[in-house]
Formats: sequence, structure tokens, C-alpha cells
Amino acid sequence: MIAIETENPAGARYAERVKRFTANLYDDYLRYVMAAGDAGKNTITDLGASHYVPFIDNMSESGGLNLIDFLIVVTDAQERSQQDAIATILTFFTLGLDPALFRFIFNKAATPKPEMPIERQYEALFAMSHLDQRIKLNPNCYMPKLPIFDLMAF
Repeated sequence: MIAIETENPAGARYAERVKRFTANLYDDYLRYVMAAGDAGKNTITDLGASHYVPFIDNMSESGGLNLIDFLIVVTDAQERSQQDAIATILTFFTLGLDPALFRFIFNKAATPKPEMPIERQYEALFAMSHLDQRIKLNPNCYMPKLPIFDLMAF
């Protein structure tokens, strides 16, 4: 697991080994991933918001988009989070990333009920998917809000 972040502890708070880079160390990040060989084929890069723009710029300029097997967009039900997810999707579409490589996880979801399905909890994202057919969403791909994550972090 690789984190492009300075502020968020990423997976480290769950006792995962995390290699850290910042966006200005993109060349070091790229060398690290390329040198990983077969093990590098199973890397996860967690791109934090504080490094998003410069990292994407570096990735685009270097041809690093070709290294993406899947782009997983994680969003919670807050309007701002959904708008950030939409902006991320549109940015990668503009850069030419194949829409088939996108996966979405609805994070911290309330348990779906007939009166509050996932589609209603994440209304902005589902509305965007109706406007842009490249965005494929699976309402069954959600992570419920569970206290276990707070306990693990503690």
C-alpha cells in the first residue's frame, strides 16, 4: 500500500504497512512502483486530497495513467464527498482513462432500507450516472458505517 499524502495516516492507522510519498516526489513513487516487479502489480495507491492535483498532473505528464489497472473511487454520502468523486471521475475521463477501469465504493453507508436505498443516500452520484452513461454504479458495492473501524484505529 502506497500513500500519496502528508496529513492523513491512510492504512497505517489499521496496522497496514504503508510507503509514503508526496506529489513532489512523483519520480520516486514511479521508480518504487516500477522496481516492485511482480509484487508491484498488487500495489494500492491511496491518493489524498492534499496532493491530488499535482499528483494527477505528474501522472498525466509522465504517462503513468497506463499503470492503472483499476481506479477505485471511495465516497461517503456527504454532498461534498460526492461532488469530489464526480470531479475525480470527470478529470480521469478528460485524461483519457477507460471508464471500464472505474470502480465505486459507497463508504459509511446507512444500511439500505426500502425508504432509504443506496441510490437515495448517494443521490448526486447516481444523478450524474444517469447524465453520463460512462459512469457505472453498483448499489450493492457499499461499506456500511460500522464502529469496528473506529475501534481498529484506536
